[in-house]
Amino acid sequence: MDRYYLKELSFPFFVLVSAFIVLGLIDFMYSLFEQVINRGVPFGIVLKLLLYKVPIVVVIILPYACLFSVMLVILKSILDNEMVVLWTCGIKYERVFAPIIVFAVFVTASAFILSEYFVPMTNYKSNTLYHRVLLKESIPLIDENIFFRDVGNRYFYIRKIEKDKNLMEDVMVYELDNKQPQVILAKRARWDGNSWTLSDGKIHRYNSDGYFDFEALFDTLQIKVEYDINMVYEKVKNTKEMSSNELAKRIKAVDAAGLDSKKLKVEYYLKYATPYSNLIFAFIGIILIFIIVKSSKHIWGVVLSIILAVGSVSFFYVLTAFFRAFGIAGKLSPVLSAWSPNIVYFIFFLAVWVIYRLYHL
Repeated sequence: MDRYYLKELSFPFFVLVSAFIVLGLIDFMYSLFEQVINRGVPFGIVLKLLLYKVPIVVVIILPYACLFSVMLVILKSILDNEMVVLWTCGIKYERVFAPIIVFAVFVTASAFILSEYFVPMTNYKSNTLYHRVLLKESIPLIDENIFFRDVGNRYFYIRKIEKDKNLMEDVMVYELDNKQPQVILAKRARWDGNSWTLSDGKIHRYNSDGYFDFEALFDTLQIKVEYDINMVYEKVKNTKEMSSNELAKRIKAVDAAGLDSKKLKVEYYLKYATPYSNLIFAFIGIILIFIIVKSSKHIWGVVLSIILAVGSVSFFYVLTAFFRAFGIAGKLSPVLSAWSPNIVYFIFFLAVWVIYRLYHL
C-alpha cells in the first residue's frame, strides 16, 4: 500500500510542479522577450536569467503542488472506492496517512536543500546579471550600511562608502581579539589597499566584565584591514541571496556593532520554518478530503474541500506576514515569529481531526 500511494503521488506532483513553474515564469518571460526584441539582448542571456529563476519559483510552488497532489490522490482513491476496500479490511484512516506524510517529508527536505544551497546563489547571480546587462547599470559609486568581518574577531560597520573617492563615513570597528574588547569610532576614513586611515575618532575599551574602562581621542589612526573593501562593496547581498550560514555571520556582525538585528534574525529562522509549509499543506489536504468528501457521489464535497484548501493556503501566508511583522517589531521572539504559522496550523487541523474522529469512530 505504501509503495502504491508513493507512486500515485509522484505523477500528479511532478505534473503540477512543471505547470506551476511555467506559470511562475511566464510574466518574467514576457518581460525578457521584450528586452530581446526591443533592445537586442542576446538570447543566451535571457535563457540564463530564466534558468536562474527556476530554483526560487520551485521553492515557492512546492507547497501548492504538495497540497493538490495529495488531495488528488486521496480523492481518486475515494472515487474509485479504494478507501471503502481499505476500511472494510480494517485499515484505519491514520494508516493511510503514513505514505503521504513520508512523501511530504521528502518534499520538505527537497525544499530546504533548494532554499539553502541553490536559491541564494541563483538569486544573487540573477539579480546581478539583470541589473548589469539588461538595465545597463554599473556598480553604484555610493553604498550604505556595509557590514563585514575581518580576520579574527574584528567586525566592521560602515554607514556610507564613496567608492570613486575611496572615502568612508561613520566607521565602527569592534575588536574582540584582546582580553579587553575595544571599539574604534571614526567620522571619516580613507582606504588605500589594505591600509585604512581613520580620522576624527575615538577608541573605547572595556574591562573583562564588559564595563566602559578607557577612552582616547585621535585625529588620525592607521589600521591594517586584511579584507578587500572592494569585494565587500561589490557583493552586498540581501537576505534572499544568502544561505542561513551567511545570514548567521551577518547577524553576528550586526550584533557586535550594537545594531538592531531583529529583522535579520526573523529571516534566518524563516529559512528553516518555510520548507515545513510543505508538510503542513499536505496535512491540510489529508484532513479536508477525508472529512468533507464522503463518497464518489459527493461532488459538492469536492468543490468545498478545494475552496477551503485555497482559503487555508491564502490565510497561512497572511498569518506568516503578520507574525513576521510582529517579530521585526520586537513584539515576538524571532524564532517564534517564524515558526508560529506552522505551529498554529498544525495544532488547529490536528484538533479538527481529533474531534472528527471522536464523533466518527
